[in-house]
Amino acid sequence: MSQRGLLVSSSKLEELLSNVRAQMAGQLAVIDAIAGRRLNPSSGDEVAEWMRSVGLDGKRTKVTRRLATDERSLAANDHPVLRAVTEYRGLRKLETTFIEPTLQTAAK
Repeated sequence: MSQRGLLVSSSKLEELLSNVRAQMAGQLAVIDAIAGRRLNPSSGDEVAEWMRSVGLDGKRTKVTRRLATDERSLAANDHPVLRAVTEYRGLRKLETTFIEPTLQTAAK
């Protein structure tokens, strides 16, 4: 594959990117509605502070001792906001790690 390349449809990738971004917007709306305030799901500090404010507890990081907000730690607390944060982060990773770089490469 590294020698022959991979055929991709830029229009399909752009459509996929649009769908992923719409899903991300939906997850943001869910997070804001349930959390009762604007919460940046990409910010571990904000998520940890919100968790503390609603009385959720969990594993703490070794260095800063704040609540851990990695995927496994969030899954340990079965809360709709944390499920939406995890979903948002997965979509964001799909967007930034796979779709956008592939589109940029295809445009060259």
